[in-house]
Amino acid sequence: MNAIRWCRWLGLLPIAVAVAGCMTGEGAELERQGQFHRAYEYYVKSAEVGSNGGASAAGIRRTAPLAAAHWQREAYQAAEAGLWDRAAQCHRKVLAIKPDELSSILSLRSIARHHPEAVALAGIEPTPTSPLRVAPRPAPLAPEPPRPGPAVPEPAPAPVAPAPPMPVPSPPEPAPPAPRPVVPEPSPPRPSRTQVGEPHVAPRPQPQRPRPRPARPPKPTPPPVDPFKQKPTVRRERGASRGEFIAIVRLSREDRRYPKEKPLADGLLAKVKDTDPDPLDVDLEIELAGRRIAKLEDLTVDSVIRVVGRSGRRYEIVVGHIYDANETVTLGLRRPPGSGPRRSDDASGSDGVHVTPPPIDPFTQEPVARWRRGARHGPFAATLRLSRKDRRYTDEGRLADGLSVKLKDVDDDPAEAEIEIHLLSKELDTLDELRPDDVIALYGRSGRRYELVVVHVSDDTDSVVFGFRVPDRPEPPDRTDRPEPDGSR
Repeated sequence: MNAIRWCRWLGLLPIAVAVAGCMTGEGAELERQGQFHRAYEYYVKSAEVGSNGGASAAGIRRTAPLAAAHWQREAYQAAEAGLWDRAAQCHRKVLAIKPDELSSILSLRSIARHHPEAVALAGIEPTPTSPLRVAPRPAPLAPEPPRPGPAVPEPAPAPVAPAPPMPVPSPPEPAPPAPRPVVPEPSPPRPSRTQVGEPHVAPRPQPQRPRPRPARPPKPTPPPVDPFKQKPTVRRERGASRGEFIAIVRLSREDRRYPKEKPLADGLLAKVKDTDPDPLDVDLEIELAGRRIAKLEDLTVDSVIRVVGRSGRRYEIVVGHIYDANETVTLGLRRPPGSGPRRSDDASGSDGVHVTPPPIDPFTQEPVARWRRGARHGPFAATLRLSRKDRRYTDEGRLADGLSVKLKDVDDDPAEAEIEIHLLSKELDTLDELRPDDVIALYGRSGRRYELVVVHVSDDTDSVVFGFRVPDRPEPPDRTDRPEPDGSR
């Protein structure tokens, strides 16, 4: 009998090998056609069958990232077309492949919050522990019929014994007499202090509380500041070029690597007009929302220009470095000390009225990069690696909430990167001279704030590693000066 069984197993072995080879060969053919998501499904089915496990496992590892990227693209295309149930299903397939994909988790939560009917059509329900999961459908259980067993003979009835005779009750005995209650004698009253002879102590007089002062009349509210009628002022501050800035720009009239004019923040724009060698100074023009508000001449290094943005916030433009050979100037933008986030101040330094800034439009935002010591060490919600030479990585990647980043160029000595920031299909801005520990503040399509941190820049492979996170606070509590290798800024 054992020999016959071994012959049967040996006869079935070529059939199993042929089936596994067909499945693996079909997956390879799908890979050659570029259908990595279908190849991934075939490899998963082959692994579940258990045949040719090594090749199936290698295929799963090889096609899993590409299949996840395919379903993620399908999800974003469906979201742009308004097919939210299709987008939810595609994000669910992404999480089935990569359970820790942050962009799909946030997108599913956003769809569940804004389009619950689409989530219901997709058969997905949110849970407190996981972002979204498929609602289980319990199947009805049929009652199991009783199994027939061997017949058991019924036992014979036991003989009935005769009942014992009923006992005759005896008369009750008389109860003993109840004891009399004991009443305690009243104690004599305690003598008071006056009867004993102690001296009487008079109560202390309570101090009178001072009367409240009458409220002072409120100060008259100054009229609101019109940013387009401001008159920027200039002062010289020693060591201002070595301070901290929220943005640093470089302008030039002859160096083609840098523009002649560039936006700063809050509608402000700086434009270089001319430089002089002796004495070394620069002429600038400041514009607000396309309107010139100042034409400044003979600005030396460490000159500070006080201006007001379109929202009413105060800013200071600092002249950091002047190079007359190619008429290049470096400017730094900062907030003056003691300026609140919601206070409108004029250029002379007097406090103005409280003005609520307008709501942020994500499609008109101006991403700002600033250096923060130790920012590269995290923690991060996700990391992203982009490269222009390494074929294992792409030069463009999606972040979350409609945001994406594209790597344009990488320079050496010092290692700097140039990137483009996109929101859906619109390009927001191009940022250059990015180094490790630079933090870029971004706003997603929903208006939520995020931070993109430059972790590592490698010129050998033209690759950059980014860290993506949701900030705990709107502004960092501590910032230090960004080190400059060449000392130009």
